[in-house]
Amino acid sequence: MKNKTYLGISPFKESMGIGPMRTFLYIYSFARKYDMSAYIKCDDTNFNSRNNNFLLKQLSVLNDFGVKLTKEELNYFESSIIYQSKNDKIYLNYLNKLIKNGMTSEKDGLVSLDIKAFINKSGIRTLKINDLLKNNIYFNIENSGYSFIPLYSKTDKHFLFHIPCVVDEYLMDISISIRGEDKISIAPIHDMLRILFDIPPIQYLHLPLLLDFSTKKRLRGGDYLVDKFVSKYPKEVILSYLLSSGYNKVEKFWNIDNFIDKFDYHLIKKSSGFFKWDDINDISKIYYNFKLRDVNKFA
Repeated sequence: MKNKTYLGISPFKESMGIGPMRTFLYIYSFARKYDMSAYIKCDDTNFNSRNNNFLLKQLSVLNDFGVKLTKEELNYFESSIIYQSKNDKIYLNYLNKLIKNGMTSEKDGLVSLDIKAFINKSGIRTLKINDLLKNNIYFNIENSGYSFIPLYSKTDKHFLFHIPCVVDEYLMDISISIRGEDKISIAPIHDMLRILFDIPPIQYLHLPLLLDFSTKKRLRGGDYLVDKFVSKYPKEVILSYLLSSGYNKVEKFWNIDNFIDKFDYHLIKKSSGFFKWDDINDISKIYYNFKLRDVNKFA
C-alpha cells in the first residue's frame, strides 16, 4: 500500500459536525495503522467565505480527540496548510487544457465538462473505480444521467469541487482518497478528469455515513456539532461512539491509539448507519461504570 492520504477541511464553519469528525478519525486511524502520511488540505476555493480562525478551531478539536499530525503533515508544500485558494493559476492551466482540447461547454458563464466529448475522445463508456471496501465499482458513463459537469464559474471566478480535488491529489502524490460514501457518484467524474489530464488513477476508500434516523439524510443543524456533544459528554464517550458507530466490532475504545492498534479497514461497515441518542447514552453509562471500577481499583 502506498503512503499518502489527506484530510480535506472546509474552513467555513466554526464547529465541525460529528459526521465529518468520524470520517477524519477513520482517515487518521487508517493512515497511522498502515504507515501513511495524512496531510491537511484546506478546501477554500470560495475564498471570500474562508475564516482562518474556524480552520484553526477545527484542527484544535481534532487534536483534542487524539489526531496528532506531524510538523511535516501540517507544513506540507512550505505552507502551514494546503490552501486551494493559492492554487488558482494551477487549476486554470488544467481547465484551459480541457478548453483547448474541446472537452468543455460554456453556458451563462459556467464552464462544464462535456461528457459526450469525453466519450468521443477517449472511447471509454464504462469506468471501473477501485474501492478498498466495496471492491470494483463500474459506472456506465453514457447512462449515468450526466451530460455536463460544472467545473468553473467565470462570473465569480470560482472553481467548483472537481478540478481542485483531482489536481491537489496529484500534486500531493496522494495514493488513496478516503471520503464519505456520498462521494461515490463523483468518483467517475474525477477519474474522467485524470484521464484527460494524463494523471494516474488512485485508490478510493468510501466510508459509511452517519444519518439522521428520522429523515434518513445527513445530520444537519446545531444539535450535531462536536461542540454541542462536548458540552454534554466526556470526549472519551464521543470518541468511542464515533469509532464504534461505523465499525463491525463490539469492543469500546476510549482513546484513538488503542483503536489504531487493533484497527482493520476491512471491519469498517460497508453501508451507512443511523445516529441515535440512545446509543451514545448507552456508551456513556458503560464509560462511567468503567471509570468507577478504575477509581475503586486504586482506592
